[in-house]
Amino acid sequence: MHMRVFLRKKGVVLWDVTYNGEFDTLWADAHFHPLYKEEFSSDLNGDSYPEIAIAVWHGGHAMELCRAVIFTVKDDRLIPLKTRQNNYEFSRSVFKNKVQAESEFKIK
Repeated sequence: MHMRVFLRKKGVVLWDVTYNGEFDTLWADAHFHPLYKEEFSSDLNGDSYPEIAIAVWHGGHAMELCRAVIFTVKDDRLIPLKTRQNNYEFSRSVFKNKVQAESEFKIK
């Protein structure tokens, strides 16, 4: 199983990667997932570039073992920043709130 992730601007594909087993997970299904309530992008690490999260589901029964891959959106590419366990079947976001997200990245 694999998942194609691409970044497009005005109909032009800027970045295109196909994932299979990267980040210690099987990419059977993936969705953009809010970082925290109703926020799909935010500068979590203070580098002036927004971060986004893609929740990855592996197709098994252990949803608590699913991961969210957090990427920095920089220029014309997505740069993997970190992974975080995420039960996206029951959670509405990767982090409970902005404070939790920023504290994990040590931003004040």
